[in-house]
Amino acid sequence: MSIVTKSYENSGNVIVDYCSKLSVRQHELQKELQELTIKSAPMAGMLGAPEVLTLGANFIQLIGAKNILDIGTFTGASALAWSLAAGDNGKVNFSSIFVLYSFPFSNILRCKAIYNGMSNEYFLCAIIQYPFQVLTLDINHDNYRKFGLPIIKKCEKTLKKIVTYEAPALNTLDQFLTEGREGTFDFVFIDADKENYPSYYERAVRLIKSGGVIMVDNALWNGRVAKDISTFDKSTKFINETNYIIFNDNRTNSSLINCGDGIHIAFKK
Repeated sequence: MSIVTKSYENSGNVIVDYCSKLSVRQHELQKELQELTIKSAPMAGMLGAPEVLTLGANFIQLIGAKNILDIGTFTGASALAWSLAAGDNGKVNFSSIFVLYSFPFSNILRCKAIYNGMSNEYFLCAIIQYPFQVLTLDINHDNYRKFGLPIIKKCEKTLKKIVTYEAPALNTLDQFLTEGREGTFDFVFIDADKENYPSYYERAVRLIKSGGVIMVDNALWNGRVAKDISTFDKSTKFINETNYIIFNDNRTNSSLINCGDGIHIAFKK
């Protein structure tokens, strides 16, 4: 029996049971969403392993990550995990600045002019901005709206940290690069269509800052990547290719570990 498995799919491997028992910590909302996804969502096996989400949350807290990219939403389990990892750091932050004629809207969630100063050229503004954001990307958010949102919105402060982008993820990532957001993200989680894994990783490396962490899920693909290359289907081929790209990338240090369905972790130099 393969020992590459998610804990919620495990059928009796004592090592997987032992490791998950002494690793996984879940909020009540996470337990509820996992149970509902497994019971009712189509293709429920796409749900991220709780041990992987715990590991990612630990990294977020360790490096003090504030700007998170979540590539592949599904029912929202990973976005929920990253938002919860912020704790109280996700409170609304108010600050005041003077600006000339125009505002730098690209990094501002909402801006309201509250005072006209001594000169008509200047405005005093209140910038309402959450210091912690999870940007979650997927081509379709139907499963998130049906299964995840009704649960996550039970905690308003957790929901407020999650920003959804419903479009092809590569288009959104390219948009971020065009907007000048290269080197601005702290943590990236990749768990989407496998054929685009190499492209997702390349954009993630550009978007993440030095000292940031990229986690690529399903890196072992139930052990299929370790079999003869002649047996590879399309998804396995691209996952294997991504693993080699990460290992040979001189912009990062990396570790491929057997956790859940395999995680390849890249640390930006």
